[in-house]
Amino acid sequence: MSASTVPADPAQAKGRRGSAESRKWWTLAAVSLAAFMTYLDNNIINVAIPTIQRDLRLSVSGLEWVVSSYLLTLAGLLLVGGRLADVFGRRRLFLVGMAVFTLSSLAAGLAGSGSALIASRAVQGVGAALLMPATLAIIMATFSNPRQRNMAIGIWAAAGALALALGPVLGGLISQHVRWGWIFLINVPVGVITFAIAAAYTSESRAESAERQLDLPGLLTSSLALFALTYALIEGGSRGW
Repeated sequence: MSASTVPADPAQAKGRRGSAESRKWWTLAAVSLAAFMTYLDNNIINVAIPTIQRDLRLSVSGLEWVVSSYLLTLAGLLLVGGRLADVFGRRRLFLVGMAVFTLSSLAAGLAGSGSALIASRAVQGVGAALLMPATLAIIMATFSNPRQRNMAIGIWAAAGALALALGPVLGGLISQHVRWGWIFLINVPVGVITFAIAAAYTSESRAESAERQLDLPGLLTSSLALFALTYALIEGGSRGW
């Protein structure tokens, strides 16, 4: 039998398959952790609002912006984040978004004034908008088997739902027993771990059919429209709209 027809070592082939399979699930762990963190920050702050108001001497309007600044930038830039991930690579945008989210969480946890906290929350929303569209796209690119893909999407969605349910509970426990800043500081070690897992195990992917040019006017107008709509929904009642 010639060298070209000798079958590969079954043990080596199995090892390669096992390595590829393990990379898939590590990738899923990274994107699920990211989804958990970003969803958690939607509502973990709500229970701690009285403590934050007392410590930072915030007005009611200031408190509203502590909550709303995250939602405004997240909603306004989601389409931009998805488009950038398609053009420049999902893994790259995921890592950039995770770095921005983690660093801004650190800044929010250490904030000593209302303006610093609001600004940090807004930057958190930017990081979440960059990484969130990439999470589902990474799953779709990583899992080619339909059964595994459906399972992965279910785990990813369950992580987000769990975060929404646990947010008020964790926020209440933290604000009651330790400084309120730990609501945001808990994101730092989780973000570092998630970044490391994604950097080590996630493969780069992008939308091959997507044009490599950015429609800047379109991205700008869509972001402004989403920002304005979200702002109107948040502020409309208090402003008599």
